[in-house]
Parts: sequence; C-alpha cells; structure tokens
Amino acid sequence: MHETEAKGLAFIWLVYMVICLLISSVWKLGARLKEKLGRQQFVRYSKESQNFENDLAVLERSYLTSFLLPRKKFLEPVKAKDFAIFFIDEGLVKGKTFDSKTYFIDKNIQELENKLDPNTFFRTNRQHLINRNAVKHLEPDSFGKTGLALNVDHEDVVISKLKSKQFKEWLVEFSG
Repeated sequence: MHETEAKGLAFIWLVYMVICLLISSVWKLGARLKEKLGRQQFVRYSKESQNFENDLAVLERSYLTSFLLPRKKFLEPVKAKDFAIFFIDEGLVKGKTFDSKTYFIDKNIQELENKLDPNTFFRTNRQHLINRNAVKHLEPDSFGKTGLALNVDHEDVVISKLKSKQFKEWLVEFSG
C-alpha cells in the first residue's frame, strides 16, 4: 500500500469517526426530547423545529406548580392544576378552581401565561387563561370565532378567529 493510499484511508476513517460522534450526540438529544414530549409530539416537533437546542432548554424549564393565596384570615396552598380558569374581573386577576372557589391572584395574565405549563394552560384571549381539563365543548360560529363552554360556572369564553386554529391544535395535540 502506498503512502498516499494510507493517508486517504486514514482521512476517510477520521471523517467516519466524526460523523459517528455527531450522530451519537444528536441521538442523545433526541432521546432527551422524546422523554420530555412523548413519542407522538416528538415526531411532529422534530419535523417543525428550527432551533433544537433552544427549544430543548425551554422544555427543561420548570413551571409554577402551586400558589400560596389569601383565603379569609389565612394563606391557602393551591395547586396550579386545580385551577380551571384565570381571568380578569374589574381590572383584577382572579382564578377559579374546579370546585368553584375564586381567588385573587397577585400576578397579571401575562406573568401567569409565562409561569404556567403551556401543555396545561392556554391563553385564549386578553382576559382568559384556560386549563385544558376545564373545556366542556367548543361552539364554532360562522365568522371563524369559537365559543368555549367550561366545566365550571363561568361565562362562556370566546376565542378569536386567529387563535381558534391554534387552540384546537393545542387541545388535540396534548390530550392524553
């Protein structure tokens, strides 16, 4: 074997090893993402993702799981998943639980949207943040808007034409 052939084979071997290393790294990241999203969401996600590393960091972010809220003369711990809806009433943010207790919340809707798990809560409009488990049924209208009936005593929520499609995809995509 000539020296040039040996160098060529060594170069090919080096390229092969680098490719294997890259594939292994991507495989490990994919496994972590599958663990976070579940198999079905991973397949859809991996086709659409443009910034894999950044999105993986967002998935690993922890979300607010409970509140310590004033109730009469004491503070009551309430789990975030127990809230059916967060809404604005006369300029104040309130949260209503599935057992119909209403609490004043010391955060605005935008803060809640950023701190709560987006797989559980969806911002339907400027005034409402809905828990997916609170959705009783949807009532599409002829103008593309969607009415939303809830499992708790609360006025029906209207979702704009622009957010209706996104809401329906969210409701189906993460339903278990």
